[in-house]
Amino acid sequence: MKKPKPAPYIKVSEDFISSYSKLSENTYLCQAIESCKEQLKKDVCAGRKIARKKFPKEYVRKYGLTNLWKLNLPLGYRLTYTIIAEESLQIPVILEVLDHKKYNQRFGYRSD
Repeated sequence: MKKPKPAPYIKVSEDFISSYSKLSENTYLCQAIESCKEQLKKDVCAGRKIARKKFPKEYVRKYGLTNLWKLNLPLGYRLTYTIIAEESLQIPVILEVLDHKKYNQRFGYRSD
């Protein structure tokens, strides 16, 4: 079992801020996102790593990714994040929260 790598803080992208700000604080999704943030503070590798060949071109162009992770949220939502190094610390950066359909589109999966 791997030792957790705690994060001193979490950063978020502009895309995440714009979508998150539209949520009501007491919604189930908002609470699930807050729970994911706490998970990431305890362990930056809490999610599932996504293979480089599956990185969406938009993410590579926009964020210059070298790694990409996802956390599954309730109701089919996904939280995507990357890990950056700052002053020898690993810092998770939340990129966006996507519903299942948008996640499939972003990552090029078929949805029937």
